[in-house]
Amino acid sequence: MKRKVLILFLGLIFLLFGCGRGMDFQLFQAVENANLAEVERLLAEGASVNAEDRHGITPLMVAVLNGHREITKLILAEGADVNKKTNDGATALVAAAFEGHSDIALFLISQGADVDAQTKDGWTALMIASFRGNLETVKRLISEGADPNIEAEDGATALQLAEQKAYQPVVEFLKESGAQR
Repeated sequence: MKRKVLILFLGLIFLLFGCGRGMDFQLFQAVENANLAEVERLLAEGASVNAEDRHGITPLMVAVLNGHREITKLILAEGADVNKKTNDGATALVAAAFEGHSDIALFLISQGADVDAQTKDGWTALMIASFRGNLETVKRLISEGADPNIEAEDGATALQLAEQKAYQPVVEFLKESGAQR
């Protein structure tokens, strides 16, 4: 009996800390902490670049949200799905737009990110950047072909969101780029 309990205990330890979800959890922590060497080690040992937490958030999204450029590049080079969506439909590009990481947004687009991907509420990265007043990100998204006239589920557009927040430079740029109410 003691032997069976010991085997079960060791198996559980192995699963939690040696591979699978335990290793994926460690990957999330390493990404969050910007520990590039640990991310490299975990990926080499089999952690999943497309692991998800209970909200559908991936290591790529965590890297992007935190502005970790080198980790973002590494995770994508290891095969992360650049268009993977959270349970709410957000992508890594939406995360970049939310935080105003325009350089990372441009890199994600160069790696195949769908510039007009919509969340479950119909919001795009351009809408998020407009709502947050991230002019540089708005400019980069428009230059990469983002459609300024997509409407969210509630009918809102990027221009309306920027107007709502009184981000005048964003409003002016969107109008110059053909955005309509």
